Order: sequence, then C-alpha cells, then structure tokens
Amino acid sequence: MVEANDSADDDVLIDVRSLCKRFGTVVACEDVSLQLRRGEIHALIGPNGAGKSTLIRQISGQLRQDSGQILLAGKDVSKLSMTERARAGLAQSFQVSMVIPEFDVLQNVMLAVQGKSGSTFRFFAKVSQQEPLLDKARDFLAQVDLLDRSSIMAAELSHGERRKLELCMALAMEPKAFILDEPMAGVGAAESRAMTRLLASLKLKAPVLLVEHDMDAVFALADRLSVLVYGRIIASGTVAQIRQNPDVREAYMGDLEDGDACASGLEDSDASMSDQRDIDASMSDSNDSDDETRA
Repeated sequence: MVEANDSADDDVLIDVRSLCKRFGTVVACEDVSLQLRRGEIHALIGPNGAGKSTLIRQISGQLRQDSGQILLAGKDVSKLSMTERARAGLAQSFQVSMVIPEFDVLQNVMLAVQGKSGSTFRFFAKVSQQEPLLDKARDFLAQVDLLDRSSIMAAELSHGERRKLELCMALAMEPKAFILDEPMAGVGAAESRAMTRLLASLKLKAPVLLVEHDMDAVFALADRLSVLVYGRIIASGTVAQIRQNPDVREAYMGDLEDGDACASGLEDSDASMSDQRDIDASMSDSNDSDDETRA
C-alpha cells in the first residue's frame, strides 16, 4: 500500500493513476489518470456514455476498479470502502444528499457534524443539547445562506435550497476534497447564479472534482477540465486550452452542423469569461453582488 504520494507534491489531494474498469467486453474506464490540486475546481466533462459516472463511482468507493490506484492526500485508498473514504476526508454530494425530510435544516446539518466527530445517529437526542454542536451547525448554514431557514423542515425546502443543504452537509464533514456530481441539476435560472457563487467559494475550503452538465457553469467555475470520451481522457487543461483543442472539438461535438448545448459552450468564450469576472467580483464584494441586477 502506498503511504505517501510518490511525487511528494503536497498540493495534490486526489491522485488517480492508470484506472481501468471493464464490464465484460465493454471498456468503461481505460488507463485514466488525473489529479485534483489544492485550491482548484477540476471539472470532468464528456458526452453521454463517456464513462463519467463509472469513474466517479470508482474514486468514491462505490465501485472497485480492476486495476490502478486512487490516492487521497498521498494515502492509497484504492481498497477502502465508500464510508472509509468519507472518514479519510472525501466528501461526496451523492453520499451526503441523504437529507432526512422529517428533520429540520439545522438537525440535518447537526447529523453531518456528528458524522465528522464519529458519533452515531442514535445519540442525536443527547447531543442536540450541546451548544458547541449547535454553534458549529449554524456556522455551516451561514456559509451557504441557509441560517434563516434553520428551523424549516427539510421537506419544505425548494429544490435549490435542498441542494444548498446537501452542500452544507458536505462542508460539515470538513473534508480534504469534494466530489460533486451534478450539484446544479434541477436548479432553476433564478437560483443558478447564487449556486454558482457558492460552488466558486467552496474550493477555498477544499478542492472540488466536479461533474456537471450545465456547461455555462462549468466554464465559469473550472480552473482545469478533463475531457472523457469512451472511457479515456483525451485532454486536460484550462478552459481556454480545452476550447481550442481540436481532438476535444471533434470528439465532443461530433459531426453536428447546427450546434448543440455542448457546442455552444465551447464556442461562447466571451460569456464564460464574463461570468468568471462576475463571480470574482461577487466573492470580493459579496454585499454588492447580491443587489446587482441586469436588464
């Protein structure tokens, strides 16, 4: 078992090395290597059926790879279960999305705080009286702008608010790295901008490996991207590098003549750069950003 990152690079939090996975004769993941570095959002994109879900499930521990290694903060977690990887510091949106509808927002976050401390849910009645636990849960809620909704039952939240609660519960685990699988799925236009700002701030806590089909959000948020096609990563780089990569354009856009959502995303660099400037401005001046309106 590898105990330390062979490259001795402390900035690498997730290090995927030559991962392979087959289902019979179908190659779902072929010699995939990628790194998630401190302080970044690394987006994984690709056409439907490219193998993104299979790769994410292997990294998270839901699915065992046939060969290859997965390192978390320099430690080999390749043989650890999903729960063990979570305890080691890997927060996953599809794991923490198990919001309990019958509990209020604050209680859901308190459970996540308990999980970080190693307590079990059966002790909830006792620990709910502990002020330090309450204070910590409220602090996490404030970070995602849900503090004023803390007494609302989770079942009564809007879809966008529920997604925020899921991210809050991931934050409460105080992880070394996040894996977020389509965190903006189902979020309406009115909530999209706020969610984008929230995701942009998340990398200040821990780096994010992001799978998201909203290409406008991906290009606005990602520091680096890796493009997966038929189980292989064909390119990795910055947004600008990926936009200009001919292999990406050919594989990702295919022979489309009139363009689609993906093609539009690859072409519309000005809009994404504008979005990124807006995000940067909002993070440096959050009070003004919430009041900003556009015609």
